[in-house]
Amino acid sequence: MRTPGAWDRLHNEPELIPNAVEEMLRMASAVAGSWRIAARDCEIGGVAIPAGATIMLRNASANLDPARYPEPEQFQPDRQNARSHIGFGRGIHQCIGNLLARRELAVAIELLVGRFACITLACDEPDLAYAPNVLLRGRASVPVRLELRA
Repeated sequence: MRTPGAWDRLHNEPELIPNAVEEMLRMASAVAGSWRIAARDCEIGGVAIPAGATIMLRNASANLDPARYPEPEQFQPDRQNARSHIGFGRGIHQCIGNLLARRELAVAIELLVGRFACITLACDEPDLAYAPNVLLRGRASVPVRLELRA
């Protein structure tokens, strides 16, 4: 909704939808962070982490790292490394439902861009509130306006 032309682009180039889903997940991953216990002494970003320390990994922050994603705040449905995000975790900690969630999002976007000419916010963006949760990240509600395709 914030990227001019993106909706029409997905309508005209539906082959971009799976990658656009990855870009959406990168930019607004549902898992904001997760707790881990350091298995051994280590250092991260110049900070000493002792073995046994409880740390929180901030997935949402990593997914917006400009060193990995140039112009990270910009939605790019054709971003080459969009799927490298950690919105569903990684490795043994990856969400077991990630494939289903990806497919559900792709089907929903396919149906929406096929039926509606545009989607816009029905409120001011600052009025959108996140549901209170330190680990999961989601809006309490997102009121939208949909315009039917002619």
